[in-house]
Amino acid sequence: MQKLAQPKKPGENFFITLDFTDQLTDLGAGVVLSSGTGVVVDLQTGATVTGTLLASGTATVSGNGLKLRVQAGTDGHNYRVRYSATASDTSVLIEDVLVEVRD
Repeated sequence: MQKLAQPKKPGENFFITLDFTDQLTDLGAGVVLSSGTGVVVDLQTGATVTGTLLASGTATVSGNGLKLRVQAGTDGHNYRVRYSATASDTSVLIEDVLVEVRD
C-alpha cells in the first residue's frame, strides 16, 4: 500500500493521482485505462466511508493514471483509499493508498 508523503489535514481538499503505467505495460501494447472507481475504508472503525473522504467514488482517467479528490476526514484516523481501474481489455487493476488525517 502506498502512503501519502505527509498527513492530510481535515480541511484540505485535493486530488490524488495513481499511475498505472507499469501495470498497463504488462497487459500489452495498446491497452489503456477506460474507467475507475474509488472506495474508502476507515481503518480505525472498519466502516466504508467513501462519501465522507471522497468528493466522488468515480475516478477520472488522466493518461495512465486515475485521480480522485480527497476531502474532509476525521483527525487521528487513517483511511485506505482503494483505486479500481478497468482497462480497455477488461482487466481490473487495484492499488491502495494510505491517507493519514492529522490536524
